[in-house]
Amino acid sequence: TQIILQSPAIRKLGLDLQISFNRGAVMVLPPGVNKASGLLTALDRLGISKHNVVGVGDAENDHIFLSMCECSVAVANATPLVKQMADWVLDRAESEGVCDLIDRLLANDLQRIDSQIRSKLAIGTSDGGSVSIDAYNSRVLIAGPSRTGKSRLTYGLLERLAAEQYQSCVVDPECDYDGFHGAVTLGTSSHPPTIEHVLLALNNPINSVVVNLVGLSFASRPEYFARLFNVLQDLRVSTGRPHWLIIEEAHHMLYPGWIHASEFVPKDFPGLLLVTVHPSELSSAILSLIDTVIATGSNAHEVINAFAKAAKLEIPRFERIPLARGDVLLWMRSSSATVTKVKVLPTIHEHRRHLRKYAEGDVGYQRSFFFTGPDYRLNLQASNMHIFVRIADGIDEATWLYHLNRGDYARWFEDVIKDHELAELAKSFADSRASAAQSRRAIRDFIRTRYTLPERSSHFD
Repeated sequence: TQIILQSPAIRKLGLDLQISFNRGAVMVLPPGVNKASGLLTALDRLGISKHNVVGVGDAENDHIFLSMCECSVAVANATPLVKQMADWVLDRAESEGVCDLIDRLLANDLQRIDSQIRSKLAIGTSDGGSVSIDAYNSRVLIAGPSRTGKSRLTYGLLERLAAEQYQSCVVDPECDYDGFHGAVTLGTSSHPPTIEHVLLALNNPINSVVVNLVGLSFASRPEYFARLFNVLQDLRVSTGRPHWLIIEEAHHMLYPGWIHASEFVPKDFPGLLLVTVHPSELSSAILSLIDTVIATGSNAHEVINAFAKAAKLEIPRFERIPLARGDVLLWMRSSSATVTKVKVLPTIHEHRRHLRKYAEGDVGYQRSFFFTGPDYRLNLQASNMHIFVRIADGIDEATWLYHLNRGDYARWFEDVIKDHELAELAKSFADSRASAAQSRRAIRDFIRTRYTLPERSSHFD
């Protein structure tokens, strides 16, 4: 029963007080203030996400409060309506039931409760049904060749995590997620972020963070990641966040020869997602933690076999399944013989890969483009698209056409820049024997549009 008091004394204070009677107890609350609003205030002050809350109740005024919790629990003597909406109903009543709940929390952080209770992270569909994994207690590997949809799949998972207000920290060595919708991106193509700045951004539960490592040398990445991971572990101990750690190009940091791998990541580390090309390039100690493998590409079967071999597991026996565009193979180790073909859900925001890295970063000496000309009088290195455009602006027509007609531009755009459309454009001009002015103008305009290079005077025309 609830009544609203509007006595002269209360009106003088400018308040309408709501009184709730619950089994003899009385609560006096202003409008809009309830257990749910109190929970939000407490979580804000403690820096804790609602996804790290287990709520227990027994009566009607607990409905809103329980609906906000990651896991809602009803004691055995709760009202039928509360039991119906709760994720879990305890065996015992009142304080005894609460004590049972606390014991389970202390024992294993509720990681072993019925999997049907936990929130799900959708991956795609299979035979018309939804395919998902535990949205919190999962350790996932996405593996497959380049340009088979690994980053796009990861991007979609991040979008769905963000939509449900799970906090993610993405370690991004190749600038795949720069500008990810709803995340704070730290680091530039020349300077990695400080560990302190990453921690500061993650202190707010509503922030997901992308840690851009393009400005860090390959040799420095394992040591940086080790320091970052120690800080993330401390944050998880105190707040339960970030809920997910996503490591792109995981072999840069967690390679087989890394001597600390076996003791680095706890065996029950939840919310872990690794992305790599070859599972064999990861430490077997890290692979042993993985419970879900998602393989991409036409050779996805071989990818799963490679994972099992590298993780020193029995290779699953399954028939080869034909895969269409957008299909992946999913293998959960809990069902050792079952490999499922899944049609991946589309992303909400278009994922454009590597744009800042290739526009302003450094692909390295060995992968740079060298303008030499037909007689090799030149040796001009372009280590990114910005430099490529600047050099192409100044070379003579003979040099430009020499590389165009040999297919040098098309191969570099395809193999290094990973831009199939730009490679096809360059190839089309080579096949048609277009003029230097026409081909340079079209390729320049395409690069400027896609890679948003700053405007400057040009002699292309």
